[in-house]
Amino acid sequence: MGDLNYRLDVDEKPSALASTIQSDYTALIPQDQLVKLRNSGGAFSDFHEGRIEFPPTYKYIRGSSQYDNRKEKKIRAPSWCDRILYCLHDASSSTEVSRITVVDYNHVPSMVTSDHKPVFQRAVVLVKKHDEECMRRLREATEEVLQKGNDG
Repeated sequence: MGDLNYRLDVDEKPSALASTIQSDYTALIPQDQLVKLRNSGGAFSDFHEGRIEFPPTYKYIRGSSQYDNRKEKKIRAPSWCDRILYCLHDASSSTEVSRITVVDYNHVPSMVTSDHKPVFQRAVVLVKKHDEECMRRLREATEEVLQKGNDG
């Protein structure tokens, strides 16, 4: 199985990328391996992704929001290793893309417990129909999980 941590295909040294990220990280998006792969039809071509409007989410020094370019560590180019892709089961629908509207796709810069910044997505999903009983069970299960989290 291949590596699913897609990186940037750039010739610049990772330490030199810091200034590009500070000034205009969007210029790096076309160099993203996953973007290239999806555009070429190589993988995940049936999937969609919200517009990336946040800086690379990897590789940070744990406990900080500084990209890790320490010489004693393995230097990795800052990358968008953390992504949310989505695909619809009803691919035959001509309105496929319009049934999911990404409202927010972003990272959480305040999280510093990992060398990655987590990402999240909020979306409006239009469904053809729903099963009221199934929705009730899902709501109850979700409430139970949330309650356990609050009790713990």
